[in-house]
Amino acid sequence: MKVRPFDGCIVSPALAAEVVTPAYDAMLPEERARFAESHPLNYVNAMRSPEEFPAGRAPPLAQLLAGNRAQLVKLLGKNAFRPIGGRCFFIYRLRAGGHTQTGVVAQVAIDEYAAGAIKLHEDTTREKERQLARYLDAVGAVSSPVCLACAGDGAIDSCVGRLSEREPLLDFDIGDGVRQSIWKVGGGDVHHLHGLLGAVRTAYLTDGHHRCAAGLRYAEQRRAAGEGESGGEGGAGHNWLLVAFFPQNQLRVLSYHRCVRDLNGLSLDQFLAKVSENFTLSAADPADPLPKKRGRFALFVDGRWHALSIKAPPPPDPVEQLDVRVLEQKLLAPVLGITSPRDDPRLGYVAGVSGAAGLAERCRRDWRLGIACHPVSLPQIMAVADAGKMMPPKSTWFDPKMRSGIFLTRCNRPAASANPDDWSE
Repeated sequence: MKVRPFDGCIVSPALAAEVVTPAYDAMLPEERARFAESHPLNYVNAMRSPEEFPAGRAPPLAQLLAGNRAQLVKLLGKNAFRPIGGRCFFIYRLRAGGHTQTGVVAQVAIDEYAAGAIKLHEDTTREKERQLARYLDAVGAVSSPVCLACAGDGAIDSCVGRLSEREPLLDFDIGDGVRQSIWKVGGGDVHHLHGLLGAVRTAYLTDGHHRCAAGLRYAEQRRAAGEGESGGEGGAGHNWLLVAFFPQNQLRVLSYHRCVRDLNGLSLDQFLAKVSENFTLSAADPADPLPKKRGRFALFVDGRWHALSIKAPPPPDPVEQLDVRVLEQKLLAPVLGITSPRDDPRLGYVAGVSGAAGLAERCRRDWRLGIACHPVSLPQIMAVADAGKMMPPKSTWFDPKMRSGIFLTRCNRPAASANPDDWSE
């Protein structure tokens, strides 16, 4: 795989806890908006999106993107970032409770993604791709590494283990229970690690499908404008993705639960009767209602938990066997009339990190029912990707999430400076 060390900026240690973002994907859009407004130094202020605003009140996208760039320049002016000082790799460790995962942050040629060396398991929407490509063009910076899972490699693991025995460059907790540690890889270790990463032939994209698709779209736009083909390792930033390689056996996959606005015109008794056609219903333990194995679900409706078990096993297909697909075909579509899970406004999603309590709380606020799913396994994800198929939307939640606001690389301007004047138009 075509990999390179990268230059750019890294967050200043004294400000890391203020600048580095929370797991904003787990927040509702209005929660992200409130967080941004109450944390003016946080990098989320350089990542504002239209959905954070009430319907009909979002500013034009061009104006919003200009504001994002202005926020980035403002952060640089407050010395929130400092230059890396030459091309290098970084070791990135996240610890949450008893879970630890340690990866390598690097850049991978966007052509590897286009050629299929980076395997996918989720579809993307063209509108989101367009918005993110416009973000890259307007803001000119990337700060969110995409996550790649790789097969275990003893040589890489040994190298990473040795390099992370030293004192970290950054070691901080932003108060969300995730400890983040960063080590800079320089000198002769760059060449050694470069060779090991270059030998990787296949990686699985676990988080960042839209960012990769937008990166390719943006690179094609720049190339069409005559601004740099893929070239060599010193090529233009738009030809490279910011990534983090993690061993697949270190990644933790949580559930992605569903919530629905209404019962599709059915009474509760009618709804449960229709559910019973494809599922066996029983009372769930309210203290621990989440499903413990594949083929099981937990339904929360009108303040009560029910346990569901699929009656007929799904067909032997990597996608059709997924619990989230079973849910679509046996409950969401035939009972609730939700046939387009990607864009039906009656369907919402709740990250598994929120637990049963988080799903129940969402329902108590403004949703009629919630459905908890068992997590998809990494081998299931890889089987789907290997088959060239796509999983239903919001099938996986990898936790802990990598954060934005740590690294900063340029995607359309050559300088790697933390001087705000170098980033101003």
